[in-house]
Amino acid sequence: MLKIKNKMFLCFVLILAMCFFVACSKENEKGQSENNAEVNKIYNPFTGLVVEKMPAKPLVVSIDNNPDARPQTGLSQADIIYEIPAEGGISRYVAVFYGQKADVIGPVRSSRPYIIDVARQWDALFVHAGGSNDAYVYLKKNVVDYLDEIYNSKYFWRDKSREAPHNLYTSTALLAEAIADKGYKTGVEVEAYVWSEEAPAFAEPAAWVKIYYPSAKVEYEYDEASGLYLRYLKGDPCLDKGDGEQWKAANVVVQRVSSKVLDSEGRLEINLVGSGKAWLLRDGVVQEGTWKRTSPDSMTRYYDSNGNEWSLKPGQTWIQMIDQSVKFTLPGE
Repeated sequence: MLKIKNKMFLCFVLILAMCFFVACSKENEKGQSENNAEVNKIYNPFTGLVVEKMPAKPLVVSIDNNPDARPQTGLSQADIIYEIPAEGGISRYVAVFYGQKADVIGPVRSSRPYIIDVARQWDALFVHAGGSNDAYVYLKKNVVDYLDEIYNSKYFWRDKSREAPHNLYTSTALLAEAIADKGYKTGVEVEAYVWSEEAPAFAEPAAWVKIYYPSAKVEYEYDEASGLYLRYLKGDPCLDKGDGEQWKAANVVVQRVSSKVLDSEGRLEINLVGSGKAWLLRDGVVQEGTWKRTSPDSMTRYYDSNGNEWSLKPGQTWIQMIDQSVKFTLPGE
């Protein structure tokens, strides 16, 4: 009887050991699977956010910012938006699309050489409608793939509820179709910015910034609930016509550039290669630093006062380019 009990006890111990082994194996498999999933995540180099797959090519679209073009559509889905001075005191938006789809983008507007330089740093598809003579001379050098609506109207449409030329639109789907139809270079490797959830340790409080473009004052106000900066134009919220959402930025970069007037139309030459002062606002603080770009085909990088590259907050970034005619203010100034 004692032998039977001993055997039963040994069997029980063996069963417990097997259960423990199986449980540990499953836990190890689960942990390994989670680690593999983390390693295999694909991050958007323009936002630091996870994407399902890398798109074929970045898209850089020239966006109209004439008062008759407002409100614009699709900028909520862009990864990076530049605001750049243009002739007549009216700025131009340049939107970078990569990680998200946008059913409507626009109004699309004309090209300038310095807008082409934005696209050139990522070997992007540059999308525009017409352009200055200097822009066409530049594009004919094949420095970047480009899609001009004047010769490619099938990839665009006009919104009849608006007056031309402020009514031209496209979409990421149509632009992907153009890339495939025309055999543009794909599989472009895009350099990433540095990303961090942590705010910079050495920074000053900055709940807002005001930028005085000749045509209109742009403001950003920090929203603690979302951890983002809300965008305003002439004191009114900037609302996307597509989704009705107010434009908001994880990062606001103010980049000081130099410009000169080229002709009687007031067209500008803006130098985006070289270096200059820059300011980064994120998480309610501001950090002063510099921007550097070594060549037209290299990416613009941003550094703090110690020479370390800025860590951007994952999410959308607005880059406010200002020349010598544009003033801006921060708290305490």
